[in-house]
Amino acid sequence: MIAAIDYQVHETVANEASAVLVMSARVDRLDGSVDRFEAMLLLKFDASGRVELWQEVYVKAEGPAG
Repeated sequence: MIAAIDYQVHETVANEASAVLVMSARVDRLDGSVDRFEAMLLLKFDASGRVELWQEVYVKAEGPAG
């Protein structure tokens, strides 16, 4: 089970129709373990500015949890 998730945004590219965020995510679990991921979030907006697509991709990061 997850205790907390922390995102660090590294890069953002956006216009009126879409946004892409490149992030790192740290997942702290209730058992004390930590997972790290590199992530990308794609958002697309309709003509009224509402989100019409929300797509996330996560890849488990290698290395120490720090």
